[in-house]
Amino acid sequence: RSLGLNGLQAEAVLRGDYSFLKDMKADFAGELYLLLVTRCYRPMALVSYRRRAYFLPENDTRITFDGALSTGPVERGLPFREPMLPVFAGGWLTLEVKYRDFLLSNLKVVLEDGLLPQDSIGKYSLSRQALGM
Repeated sequence: RSLGLNGLQAEAVLRGDYSFLKDMKADFAGELYLLLVTRCYRPMALVSYRRRAYFLPENDTRITFDGALSTGPVERGLPFREPMLPVFAGGWLTLEVKYRDFLLSNLKVVLEDGLLPQDSIGKYSLSRQALGM
């Protein structure tokens, strides 16, 4: 699930202030507020990347390519004033495919040809590792 935030709300999150979530109409905002406050979550790293996204209406298939993954400590704030630390050298891209029910057979053939390594990639986790957290 996701929740869109404006710039002021994003800056509030970086300060650990989640109170604006209580005023949002989306049910997920209230759930997120309770989770963040009761478990004492605090942001640790800024994550930046470039995304190219594609959509196929069949099976609600979404394909994304994420690259230029970089990170910095939360203290930098928004907007990014200093250069971010690259997480990958050499222009790595991550490919993510999401779909409903089953993967279309033509995509399955392409993805299972053995040319691409399959792995679970967490951009936030990798960013924290790059910062030594």
